[in-house]
Amino acid sequence: MRGIKSIKTVFALTMVIMTVIVFSLQTGFSHYQFSKVLEEKVVDLLKTQARNEATRLNGNFIVTSNLVESLAETIEALQGYDTDVIVGIMKLVMSREPLISGGGFWLEPFEHSAQEKYYAPYIFRSGIGGEYHLTWEYSSEKYDYFKYDWYKKAVQPGVRVAWSEPYVDSISGAMLITSSSPIKKDGRVIGVTTIDIAIEKLIDHINSIEVGKNGYGFIVSRDGLPLGMMTDNQHSRIDNTEANVNQLKDIAGAVLKEDQTG
Repeated sequence: MRGIKSIKTVFALTMVIMTVIVFSLQTGFSHYQFSKVLEEKVVDLLKTQARNEATRLNGNFIVTSNLVESLAETIEALQGYDTDVIVGIMKLVMSREPLISGGGFWLEPFEHSAQEKYYAPYIFRSGIGGEYHLTWEYSSEKYDYFKYDWYKKAVQPGVRVAWSEPYVDSISGAMLITSSSPIKKDGRVIGVTTIDIAIEKLIDHINSIEVGKNGYGFIVSRDGLPLGMMTDNQHSRIDNTEANVNQLKDIAGAVLKEDQTG
């Protein structure tokens, strides 16, 4: 009888141990499944947020494209080149989009008069109120606006709106993206209109977005060039040093390769 009891005890103990093991495995598996589901949910939420923000930002670029084209069409409809009237229209048009930092209209050589090779009134935002101011600094041989891609692209046949890659403006020192549209009269291109978006404004916009608890957003150009991002404390911006640029290029390259927005 003692042997039978011992066998029963061992059997019972084995069953208890097996039950504990099975329960532990079930608990571990359930925890793994829960963690996996939770992780997938978080990733889906972040992807949705990224798509929404990208759509919203893309909307700003579409508005800018429409504005620069409308500005060109307005100048086309005018009989002459009344600068005061055109500058007034430009101020009104550009005030509709907060990301716009400036813009102008740029005429072909001697189009305005036989004495003026360069004619480019440019307005820019400055000050706390963001008021627009007129400058003629770009109307010079030193600047020579005909050599820039945003001008060359806009005067190509069939182009309605062209966008530049990010560049540093040699006069203001600001990093800009320029949208340009051809001005046509009697079937020929006589100049272009431009609207500029300051990268600084784009970065400030991205920095205002909350991405999860410790996440951040950053901007890349079509070629994968990183333009800016947040530091861990989310109060100061990481400079585009070589190390940071290379790190972001790797991330951006992976995102662009997968054709994902994020």
